[in-house]
Amino acid sequence: MYLDKLSYQALNLKDINDLIEPISALGRVYIKRIKPYTCGDEIAITKQYGIIGKLMQTLKNRYDFWESARNSLLHIDPIYQVVQRAGNLKTLEIYEIFEIKNFLYFSANLRKLLLDNNLDSIQQIPNLDELFLFLDKDGQRSPAFHLSNLYSKEYAEIKAKISNLKNSLNFKMQNLIESAKQELEIDEINDKIVVSRYNKELNSLLQNSKNFSLESENFANNTYRLRKNESILQIEQELDLLNYELAIEEKKVRVEITKVISVYEDDLYKALDEVASFDVSLVKADFGNKYNCSIPEITKNRKFDLQQAVNLPIFLDLKKNGMLFQKLDFSFSNNINVLTGANMGGKTTILKLLGQFAYLAAYAIPLPCEKATVPLFDFIYFSGLQSNRMDLSSFGSEIVAVDEALQKQGFGLYLFDEFARGTNPQEGEAFSTAILKTFEKKNAICFSATHFTLPSTLKSATHYRIKGLRVDEINGLKSKTTLEARLQELHRYMDYSLEKVEAGAEPPRSAMMIAAFLGVDIEIINCAKNLMKEGK
Repeated sequence: MYLDKLSYQALNLKDINDLIEPISALGRVYIKRIKPYTCGDEIAITKQYGIIGKLMQTLKNRYDFWESARNSLLHIDPIYQVVQRAGNLKTLEIYEIFEIKNFLYFSANLRKLLLDNNLDSIQQIPNLDELFLFLDKDGQRSPAFHLSNLYSKEYAEIKAKISNLKNSLNFKMQNLIESAKQELEIDEINDKIVVSRYNKELNSLLQNSKNFSLESENFANNTYRLRKNESILQIEQELDLLNYELAIEEKKVRVEITKVISVYEDDLYKALDEVASFDVSLVKADFGNKYNCSIPEITKNRKFDLQQAVNLPIFLDLKKNGMLFQKLDFSFSNNINVLTGANMGGKTTILKLLGQFAYLAAYAIPLPCEKATVPLFDFIYFSGLQSNRMDLSSFGSEIVAVDEALQKQGFGLYLFDEFARGTNPQEGEAFSTAILKTFEKKNAICFSATHFTLPSTLKSATHYRIKGLRVDEINGLKSKTTLEARLQELHRYMDYSLEKVEAGAEPPRSAMMIAAFLGVDIEIINCAKNLMKEGK
């Protein structure tokens, strides 16, 4: 589904997407690769919505399900490249093998969680217990990994020799240190001593000591190092050789482990995708429950039917300020729809709501409403924001953008927010109506909010208006001292619901009432009323 950057911004979709953040790093990578469902994908998206619906129900019924899933998902990383390296037989490092085992451990936890809740059919994470046991040679049953002696007899023998030599070295070093303590008559001593140049007594002792030699000196200090005997030097040489042999043997073991992991390459990829998909579905389901959403019916017809729908970003913003959002019911199936109503009456809010619902449906996200029937679109276009082209006026930018949008192929949703308001009213009205007429034969749905009269007279258009304020209601508004208080009071009296308008009906006229309530000078309002009566 195509959606240009300006339309994405205008519809406040980032605000909604920010509420659907995957839990795992894997999920956050995966969600960026998800492609939207478009026309023709009705069966596929219905299946996906079914999965999310089951998860919504599980989250409601099993209070511990979310935390159990979350605790595992938090530990899962996108290790696609590690799996690819194993598949290409590129010898894995220890930390990479750990990443594989860590994923196996926590994905197995998720697989068990799904099985225990009869959800294994919705997310089929492969059973990789055999590979986990291979990487868990010592039976730790944990995500941690170390190179066990059980992988190689030679590796185990070299490690044993190194351990014995280290014990012997520590013993000899301790004897040497004890000898140095007695020689210098110092209780605590290390293999390196830093002495101030001004401490002549200690410097003299160390310079004449059989156990220490001068390592370095500067303007402030002298540094002395414990003099190792031949026995200690011999052990250190043997350790260097054994550590070299150990590194060679360790690589041999890592090569064999990599070969085993490579056999499971396809299953690992599938497990990664299934876990990532589960993560995304889970946060969608959580979003659905948290914001009282529903699973929509996806229709092949050009029909929008919404009950108790909310524009979620505005709903949340109003909630912060202690105000309520009026939930909306409306239904339409015509390809040309015109929406009228006073300024501040909610026309833009409704247009954005339609765009948001079309977008959410395309990504199989529950819709913030009580019930919905919606179609899938190939693209969404919203006109209402200016582009950042400096060589065109606001009207020029808008008309060019609309013309480009009209060339898009497929079934589109066009949302026009007071199109052509940036030019003189007579030409703007003509342009606005001409644009709408192009949809008479176009495979698309158009919803246009306008103050112009001519678009609503089109016989091919269905005309809706926002009920807004009535005269008796404006008289009931209380006088408030501040503009903010007046706006809140106005919001409480405004009816944002839609009603279908019969042809020839008078356009709504609430501007004078709203201006008066907001405190505009009465002389200006009276002048405006007189000019309207005179037809000027």
